[in-house]
Amino acid sequence: MSEETSHIIQKIDQATYNTPESFYGIDSVGALDRSYLSTRVKTLLNIVQHTQECFNVIECGDNVLNLLIYLEEGNVVWKNVNLFSFSGFSEELDNKIDIVLDDRHFIVVGDFLVYLDQCI
Repeated sequence: MSEETSHIIQKIDQATYNTPESFYGIDSVGALDRSYLSTRVKTLLNIVQHTQECFNVIECGDNVLNLLIYLEEGNVVWKNVNLFSFSGFSEELDNKIDIVLDDRHFIVVGDFLVYLDQCI
C-alpha cells in the first residue's frame, strides 16, 4: 500500500486503509471489503494504479477533481473543467503534470494554477 492510496481513502471516504482487500469506515465496527469504497475513491485508485490507462472523470465531484492535480502519475480525460474549483490553491506546487488547455501545454502544477487564476 502506498501513502498515496491511504491518503486518497482518508481524504475522500474518511476511511482508514487496512489491507489491500479491506478498510475501516468512519463508523464501521470492523473491516469492510474494498468493494464498499465509494466510486470516487475507486476512480482515483484506478488512475494511480493503472497509469497506462486513461480514465474519464466527468462524473467525479469537486473533492475528487481537486485531488487530481496532486497526483504524480495517471491519465484522465477531463472535459468541461470548472476553473473555479481551483481558486485558492497554492501556486508553489511543483508536481509534474501533462495538461493541455486552451492550446497551452503545462508540465508543472504551479504554472497551470497561475494560468487558471488569470482566466478567472
